[in-house]
Amino acid sequence: MSWNSRKDNRFTNIILVLICIVLIVILGGLLLTNHKEVKQESERLEKLSQNQATGIDDYEAVKEHASELKEEADEEDEEAADSSNKKEKAEADRTSSDGDKAQSTDKSDTKAGGQ
Repeated sequence: MSWNSRKDNRFTNIILVLICIVLIVILGGLLLTNHKEVKQESERLEKLSQNQATGIDDYEAVKEHASELKEEADEEDEEAADSSNKKEKAEADRTSSDGDKAQSTDKSDTKAGGQ
């Protein structure tokens, strides 16, 4: 019986060693796979952060360009308002001079008609 139990113990130990080796190989594979995934994820996040930084720079450039365009539009509006004011003044001057001529014509007609 002692010989038989010794043989069973040896067989059991060999099976346990094989199971441990298989588990170590599986654990190593999982660690290697996890390391690759972490590396890929960090590269992806690094690219994303670079794109985001570029996006922020682009946003700032667009914002500056928009403010420049707004300033130009404001200047054009002021110039248009000034030119329209000048036109209105010129028209007012013309109408007032036309009105003066009409009044002087009316006065001359009245004088001619009264005599």
